[in-house]
Amino acid sequence: MVFSCAPIKTRQGAVRIPEKKIRELSAQLDFQSRGVKSFITTGRMVISNTTQRIPATFLCVATREPFRLKAEVIHTWGFPLVNILVNGEHVTIDDLYHKRRYHGQLGIHGSITGKLPPLDKTLLWSIMRAYPEVMDRERLSWSHTQQTFIVTNGGDTEQLIPVDSEGAFPSTVIYPHLGLKLRFSGLKSNHGFIYASHVDVSYPEKESEMQITIKEIIFNKEIDPGLFN
Repeated sequence: MVFSCAPIKTRQGAVRIPEKKIRELSAQLDFQSRGVKSFITTGRMVISNTTQRIPATFLCVATREPFRLKAEVIHTWGFPLVNILVNGEHVTIDDLYHKRRYHGQLGIHGSITGKLPPLDKTLLWSIMRAYPEVMDRERLSWSHTQQTFIVTNGGDTEQLIPVDSEGAFPSTVIYPHLGLKLRFSGLKSNHGFIYASHVDVSYPEKESEMQITIKEIIFNKEIDPGLFN
């Protein structure tokens, strides 16, 4: 897999973001979302909590419409750990190490297993596509007091998308209802589509973290639907 990519630099130093820049950032979020119809991602990850640290490699394939995602996680020693399959709203997780299978539904109010938070599709897309995905563009607004994008639902905050200290890139996604925080760093561009070479996912409730390093990512390649069977 070969593609052109160039690093995107961001500088430090907090500033109040002007209105013009806010509009540009909003347009960037929209373009990056609408422009990517599918992706194939490979890389490394480390899953850790208070008792263990698991290094692994992964392959993920996903399409936006219909929403489908398949991820295979393999321990660096070579044995399969987990397969995740999402078809629409249905989720199947195969714990290959413990030989268990879990079924569930996507959504911020559901849970797949007792060890995982509810899985929202924008959460999965954001992690594996390595760029923030907005839950609902129609409910997206900018908070001048917090200097962050906010998605609300009936007065509740479902998603926060702060930008980096200079206001150049949406560097974080917070899901208050899920108790999850995503951080994006090491930005690169692949034919106009921005992605992070590093994605950190923290889940404080379970004292667990996942660090992802993207090795390769291909956008908008036609994907055989049979891969999701």
